Amino acid sequence: MTIETKINMDTFKIVTRAIAFSSDLEVMANQLALLLTGALEVKACAILVFDHETRSLGRLASYGLSPRYLKKGPLLADKSTAENLDGESVIVRDVQNDNRIQYPAQAKEEGIASMVSIPIVVSENVLGALRLYHPEIWEVSDQDLDSLRLLAVIIGLAMVHVSTVGTINTIDELIHTGFTGNVLRQ
Repeated sequence: MTIETKINMDTFKIVTRAIAFSSDLEVMANQLALLLTGALEVKACAILVFDHETRSLGRLASYGLSPRYLKKGPLLADKSTAENLDGESVIVRDVQNDNRIQYPAQAKEEGIASMVSIPIVVSENVLGALRLYHPEIWEVSDQDLDSLRLLAVIIGLAMVHVSTVGTINTIDELIHTGFTGNVLRQ
């Protein structure tokens, strides 16, 4: 049986344009979640950010998940596809029968049958995860898995880029409003 490949060059073009023309990280991430949900014909998509201090995953963006599901409780990185912390992709074919899922009952209520979680890694640092949720058992092709890994890298680079641009703009604004080093010494 051949597994259908869903990610093609058009998907990469759409995602790359959304990233290239965005200067706001939250807006960019929400656009990506929407685009990937539609392009891959999945139930939902979430882009999560890893908080090293609390070892939890915070939601940067999502599309297709209900407010109730989003408020189910803290998403602990060590209890929810922990392999992502080591830079490994995770395919959960059946969320009801996999101990890598922290909230299986809530996933069932939400209509989630399977999930793919791809770590977002830049310079060997795990920034977060790209998660795709499907209402049925999802057989992901090797090509799509490779494409999702590449998209996660692009998302990570975009996160770093947008954050860097924001920092530069803040510094530029401080310089143009008369900021001097003396403020820091007071």
